[in-house]
Amino acid sequence: RETGLILFVGRLIDLKGVNILVSSMKKVKTATGSTRLVIIGDGPERERLKTLAKELELEDVITFTVRLSATELMDYYSRAAVFVLPSVTVNNQTEGLGVVLLEAMASGIPVIGSNTGGIPDIIEDKVNGLLVPPGDPDALAEAIIRIFEDRDLADRFREAGLETVKGRFSWDKISDQFIEVYREVLHESNKV
Repeated sequence: RETGLILFVGRLIDLKGVNILVSSMKKVKTATGSTRLVIIGDGPERERLKTLAKELELEDVITFTVRLSATELMDYYSRAAVFVLPSVTVNNQTEGLGVVLLEAMASGIPVIGSNTGGIPDIIEDKVNGLLVPPGDPDALAEAIIRIFEDRDLADRFREAGLETVKGRFSWDKISDQFIEVYREVLHESNKV
């Protein structure tokens, strides 16, 4: 793992809250001395986020990458020290399931997400990752710093994340749940 490498993967839209992550980097950089944020994705917020990084004088620690091959993406997943999904609620819309969190957990990366939408369905705070209030760059920075400074915690989140993916989101589990729902629906329709 690359010490200090923070990863975000997703569409660059306001709902993803990447501006909160960029804003948190000033505090992370000051506290850690060396850190790097890689933002992988494209979208309408891209130029605004680049401008924000420049205004905060963080161009040296934030890299924007648009398209990567599956191999290149997996390389980032294998090297990242922490994965962050800083989503916010916009016009009553929130993050759905957050499949990228599952990808990160399956890759053995400690995860941090906002306590909004479907993110708490995946991240159990302080068990398999950290949840932070949406829209709070200071709380996000503190969570990132905590994972960097507490190796034991990071290792626990890695292991618990892998267990989460295997135990709750594997194809076997999902197909079992689907079959159960299907049986219930059939049972109910036979009563009519």
